[in-house]
Amino acid sequence: LTSFLRGLGKGLAAPYQNTDIAKRSVISTLLFTGQMCAFFGMLFYTQVIRGSVYYVAILNALTSIPGTLISTLLYWRIKSRRKPLLVLYGMSVAILLIGGLYTVVGKPESEIPLIVCCNITLVLLGASLNMLFIYTPELFPSSIRSQGFGSATGLGRVGSMLCSFINQLDLQLGHGVPVIIYGGVLILQFVLTCCLPDTDGENLADVVHSEGDK
Repeated sequence: LTSFLRGLGKGLAAPYQNTDIAKRSVISTLLFTGQMCAFFGMLFYTQVIRGSVYYVAILNALTSIPGTLISTLLYWRIKSRRKPLLVLYGMSVAILLIGGLYTVVGKPESEIPLIVCCNITLVLLGASLNMLFIYTPELFPSSIRSQGFGSATGLGRVGSMLCSFINQLDLQLGHGVPVIIYGGVLILQFVLTCCLPDTDGENLADVVHSEGDK
């Protein structure tokens, strides 16, 4: 039992061995938290603006197809992992803020503008989620890649729980408010991504270097 606990402790501490790796681990965790919050929040929010849950499920499943195609094409044509991700976050922020503010301020009778904005954003978020699953593992040396990536994705699942509380604000503060909040979350995603180094899938580190080796 003692050796098991010791091994468990070493595994949990692996992504925090030095300042640089710890910074990447914390930011990666926050990125997955925000990504899960925005993605699942928008996924569930579409049930607020449509009546049929089955219709929502089918349409949202279909949005994953172009999302996968977008992420595949971008990373096939562009070596940089960070730049395409920043572009998708920027586009998502613009679309959500336009759709959310138009709904909150203009109070249109039709839900079509909001529906269109939400579905376009779902496609972009699906693509950016695929990109995160490629980009974040490359931030860690091979020796601790599984621990760093696993810790970030595991702890980041907390974000999927927060979206339920955000969506409740649609009834309490006004229709369209959650969309604006998710736009704010994606602004944070953009800023956090800027704080990480870029990678291209090549010449990745194999081991963690001590602070004195740099």
